[in-house]
Amino acid sequence: MSVRTINETDWLGPASAGPEPKPGGRPAIDHRGRQRKLSCPLCGFIAYATAGALTRAGVPVCGCGEPMVLAKVRDRAYVEWDNLEAELQALGRDAYNAAMRELGFTDMIERRTDRRGGAVQKRCEAHGCHRFTGGRYCREHEQHRPALSALRKGRAA
Repeated sequence: MSVRTINETDWLGPASAGPEPKPGGRPAIDHRGRQRKLSCPLCGFIAYATAGALTRAGVPVCGCGEPMVLAKVRDRAYVEWDNLEAELQALGRDAYNAAMRELGFTDMIERRTDRRGGAVQKRCEAHGCHRFTGGRYCREHEQHRPALSALRKGRAA
């Protein structure tokens, strides 16, 4: 009777270069089925929950007794939009607009209705000059004004 010896290759199979890559990679940017990060502002405890669980059951309370908060503005916008919008509006227009820019909601940015500075500035009327001026011509072209007006009318000066 002969005893056969088994080596590692027979037992485990041939060695591979590494794990096979998983198909699909990361989820799409607009993918909403991910875990949301919650943190306790008092003790720093971190937990994760889905947006659906947070919507159904509400924000959990930490073991220390403090209600947990969502760590990212984007998560707050998806889970508790009404609370976030009221808080941002209480902070002022600049904070609200900055958050809307960060979230990518450019159509929700509040534009200023008042114009600062009053009247629209005029530009020099000389051909090819684009400097701002208080009158018709800039300082450089003010001395050539009669010649410019003659050229406009089609006369040579």
